[in-house]
Formats: sequence, structure tokens, C-alpha cells
Amino acid sequence: MRTRLAAVSAVAAGLATVPVPAQAVPPANDAIGAAVVITGLGQTFRVNTREATTARSDGECVGAASVWYTYTPATDQVARFSSVGSRFDGTLAVFSGPRSRRTLVGCDERRWRDAGVEVSLSGGEKYWIALSARARGARGVLSVYAPAAQSVEHTMTLEATEVSGQLWVDLETTCDVPATGWLAIIARQRVGDHVTRSYDERSVVYCSTTPGKRHVELDGYDGLAFVEGRVSMEIRAYLGDGFTDKQLVQRTIETASLRLNARKAR
Repeated sequence: MRTRLAAVSAVAAGLATVPVPAQAVPPANDAIGAAVVITGLGQTFRVNTREATTARSDGECVGAASVWYTYTPATDQVARFSSVGSRFDGTLAVFSGPRSRRTLVGCDERRWRDAGVEVSLSGGEKYWIALSARARGARGVLSVYAPAAQSVEHTMTLEATEVSGQLWVDLETTCDVPATGWLAIIARQRVGDHVTRSYDERSVVYCSTTPGKRHVELDGYDGLAFVEGRVSMEIRAYLGDGFTDKQLVQRTIETASLRLNARKAR
């Protein structure tokens, strides 16, 4: 456990302010004995691992700052454990058996942010899952779900601003399985004898079944303005789920109505 200094104000006149140590508080599931219980597949847990610690008894494939979870499935099943969405380069370890005599059954300690472990679980068997950062961590995310084909969906609302000629895109993105990566947003609109075009890229730190909302303001190339009418939108999703080196590359193309809005650009 680490300590940090906190200033304490003098109570009596003439006393100097003296720094005294204040204990840094680790997360509640810092130790395996306080592991958070996973009740079933399809769950996501978020935790701040900045003050997480490590212990000699943690075992192999557990990093410097670890938090613990435990899961006892009712039936035989295949489960995926993913750290997608964590803000650190992490490792994932899955153990089975009694806490003091557990056996490592899954490990991912690749040297980049997203770790993923797929394990065949036996009904009634107890499993221990360690999410850990290689160094001092920050926000950690653990997702537990059944293997599924990765896909992504988008819902868009479009506006053109009367003052600036910008195209405003309010975009909601959902993913069937947790993923991270980036989106390319491409807009095209024919106005008279020319085509107004624009392009933008946005990072996706964490995409899940909960809609992620983004507001994008696009300027037309060469100073050309977007106007009220029909516009062709293309969304290219480049997303990874932490289990393969390949990214999902999915294109969504649709023609949408663009309505005029007199508000000024933000």
C-alpha cells in the first residue's frame, strides 16, 4: 500500500502547517479475498485501478496493479473476458479451483491495451479473474459475455446550419460485443453542378450495446456549404474486440434528409 502527503491546517495560532501521511485507498476488490461476484454473462464492470496493489500470492499473468472477480457458472459454457475500454495496457488472467490452490486456465499479457481471454467453463466450478495494469493504472473495464459475431449499428440525425453551411451529425453507435477503434464519417451532397464533400475521424474508446453518442460538425471541402435536402452518409467502422489482431471493417451507407437549422455553429 502506498502513502501520500496531505497538508493539515494549524489549529492554534503560531503553529506551522505540517504535512502528514494520508493513506491511499485501494479499490474494494484489490485483494482476491474481496473479489466481486459475477452473476452471469453479459455484464460489464468499471473500476479505478490507480491505487490497486499486488501480492506475491497473486500468481502468474497478474500485473502490478490488480483487481479481482469471481464467477461460478450454473452450467457448462464458453465465456469471453475482455478489458476493452480500459485506459491502460493490461493483462487478464483466469484461474479455476479453490482460492488457495487455483490453477491458471487462461492468460493474455500481450503488450497493448486490449486483452481478451476465452475459456470453456464447467458448471459448478469456481473461477477467479484478475484484471491488472502493467504499471500504475487508471480506469479499468472488465466485460464478460458469450462469444458472438461482431457487428456495429449507427443511427444518425442530420442538420445543416444556415449561418455557416456546416453539416451537423448526431450519431449513436452500438456494438454487439465490446470493441474499440475509430469511425470514419464521410458526407456527400450534390448542390447544383457541384458535390459538397466532407470527412472526419473519431476515436471509439468503448463501444457496447449501450448507444454511444457523438456530435460531429463537418465543413465542406473548398468552402462549399451543405444545404437542406438529401445527403449521402457513409460510416466506416474500424473496430477490434481484443481477441484477434484483425479489426472489423464495416461500411454503413444511407441517404438521409438534411433539414435546415438557423442556429450558429457551436
